Amino acid sequence: MVHLYDDDVYFSLSGPARCYRQIKNKPYPKSRFCRGVPDPKIRIYDVGMKKKGVDEFPVCVHLVSWEKENVSSEALEAARIACNKYMTKFAGKDAFHLRVRRPITSYR
Repeated sequence: MVHLYDDDVYFSLSGPARCYRQIKNKPYPKSRFCRGVPDPKIRIYDVGMKKKGVDEFPVCVHLVSWEKENVSSEALEAARIACNKYMTKFAGKDAFHLRVRRPITSYR
């Protein structure tokens, strides 16, 4: 048992002080506060001219990641907003159709 005195406060440690020098993990909230999985931040998955067929557009572009990674819903929402602003500015509101394909499991 090690006894440390610091500013008239008495600490009692059950091991050497090197065991308590660094805080390694963040505190985890109690399970009663974690009721379920939060809703995804991205709400709109289709933007632009949704009623047009696929053959009516001259170009089809896919953005694919070849690496395994966790993509947060905030990142998907930011990418959708940026792409929507760019396409609306340069192509017009009715000249494109953007579909965000969400993964089966997403990091929230």
